[in-house]
Parts: sequence; structure tokens; C-alpha cells
Amino acid sequence: TPTPTPTPTPVTCTPSTTVTEGDLFPGGIVSFGVSSGSGTVTVDHVNAGTGLQSLTVVGTPVNAVVNIPSFTVGTFNPVVVNFTTPNPNLAVDFTLRAASTFHAANIRVRCAVPPHPPAENLANLELKYENIEEMFPFLKTFIEEEKSALR
Repeated sequence: TPTPTPTPTPVTCTPSTTVTEGDLFPGGIVSFGVSSGSGTVTVDHVNAGTGLQSLTVVGTPVNAVVNIPSFTVGTFNPVVVNFTTPNPNLAVDFTLRAASTFHAANIRVRCAVPPHPPAENLANLELKYENIEEMFPFLKTFIEEEKSALR
């Protein structure tokens, strides 16, 4: 009987962020503090002015499922955006737009392609290989016969 393949766990990465001026009056970059962690980007409006009025994803995220939590409009509290990467073997790229009434900042979030597949993927590959031998035992015999013929 075949062994079921485990469902992969969504993987996150610690992104690099680039903050640029938004489309409103100058001053957007200094109006927002931005930090990142594993699968998160935190946007923190300075404690002055009109607070955070909106936080949105610009365009379509590449290899990222982005979750912006609800927040009170005008907040001066940090807002933590979470994201997961459906395919850990591909790069991540998306842009957030944070805005107050007068200032906006664009926050580009990126994760590079990891140098090696996660160990979980290697374990799944080995499991699938074992299942193939169980389901198609003639393949193992065929491969062994071909190797013998080459000797």
C-alpha cells in the first residue's frame, strides 16, 4: 500500500525591505518605521500627524500570500503584516503602500531564492522514490538488469 505524502508546511523567509517615497507630499520615508522578521513586515507610523490611514498591497505579490490585519484608522501603533511563501524554492517579491493623510511610503519586500531546498522537500523526495519502488517493483529489476548489462 502506498504511503501518503505529507502536506508541505508553508515556509516563510526573512525579507529585505526597501522603502521609497510614496505618491503624496514628500516626507513619507521618515513618517514610517519599517522592520522585518521571518514572514513579517512591521509598519510603525511616527507618533505625530494623522497616523496610519491605509496599508495595502500594490499589484500582485509574487510567491507570497500576504495578510494585512485590520487596524484602527489613524493608529500610531505598529501593524504587523504576515506572509507565507507557497513555493520555498522561488523568490518572493511584493510591495506594500503605507499612507497617512499627507505622506505615503512604498515598501518593497523581497526574499532571494534559497540556495538549497528545505530538508522537508528532500525527505518528501526520498519518500516518493520509495513509494515508486513499492508500486512498480519491475523498475528496480529493470534498472539492475541494465546496470549488469553495462558491466
